[in-house]
Amino acid sequence: MKYLAQRVLIISRQALFREGIRRLLADSPNIEELEAVHLLQEAKTLAPTLNPDLIIFDCSDLPFARMDEAALKSLFQLGAHCIVSLTLANKEMV
Repeated sequence: MKYLAQRVLIISRQALFREGIRRLLADSPNIEELEAVHLLQEAKTLAPTLNPDLIIFDCSDLPFARMDEAALKSLFQLGAHCIVSLTLANKEMV
């Protein structure tokens, strides 16, 4: 049996990123709940009731797009079984 995420939490300061990922996942028959928040603090408030299986995190929200130990620990404390870190970049950022 394949593992399928049913409750997804998207965390990003970028509205384009949040809404783009939300739209990609919105029609999936496997997803029961899909929430998108602006800040990690909002995610910490929402996570206990959502109990996410998957967190999609925009790593460009971190300084220098670096996933340090403290940031990673904060994400895992939200209770997800899987965390995916993505980002958007343009030519000037690379």
